Amino acid sequence: MGGAYRSERFWLQVLPAVVVISCALSAANAQDNFWTGTASTDWNTAGNWSLGNVPTGQNAIVDTAPANIATISADISATPNDIVVRGGGRLDHTAGTAGTGGGSWMFVGQNDTAGTYNLANTGSVAGGITGFAQGTGSLNATGNLLVGAFGDNRTGTVRVNTSGTLAVSGELFIGDSQNSVGDFSLETGVLTVNNKILVGNNRGVGTLTMSGGTLTKTGGDETFVGRDNGTGTLAQSGGTVTLNHNLYVG
Repeated sequence: MGGAYRSERFWLQVLPAVVVISCALSAANAQDNFWTGTASTDWNTAGNWSLGNVPTGQNAIVDTAPANIATISADISATPNDIVVRGGGRLDHTAGTAGTGGGSWMFVGQNDTAGTYNLANTGSVAGGITGFAQGTGSLNATGNLLVGAFGDNRTGTVRVNTSGTLAVSGELFIGDSQNSVGDFSLETGVLTVNNKILVGNNRGVGTLTMSGGTLTKTGGDETFVGRDNGTGTLAQSGGTVTLNHNLYVG
């Protein structure tokens, strides 16, 4: 049993290294387009971005939380490469459909900093676990969704209270790597993940809290809660969880 685990762990270590190299090459070809909030809170307004256009094949970087918080309130008019929320930045997604470019990732917390993504009606305070009323937005992360993950000293917060969906075509990491913390709250909505789910991995601290909604893992990979010296918590008081492969705790 121990030998099989070590063999699996070896491949987990090697394969991500290949992915990182691939992503680094991709990122080198994609410009960073930074949120400024100069004109308004509207994601679809060109004047709110450092390059003077809504991110199109560029990395959309939200790394500040100005008075005009970046807000998606309608279908995004162009598709970015990666979506990155870091540096204390906050992205609110109240309505409409958004996503990353083909196979690209979404980072919530990066470069030793914190980030927050709210898929909810942030214009109305409510008493549920997200603190917000239900929105109608949907997000498609065509690669991985990384919440305080994939590097040390990152903090990521994701709150989901929507009538829409959050679809992750790759893997979902919540709290991964040393001194990194991920916090994911699902109040309503449909969360689907195609590959692995890791909550508290590789010396990180991760928490997944559900009071409603549905979580479905569709691929053949496992779900891990607390692995490789990580601390993971899965707290479910409502909703439905469907995992079509093994769940490992600790």
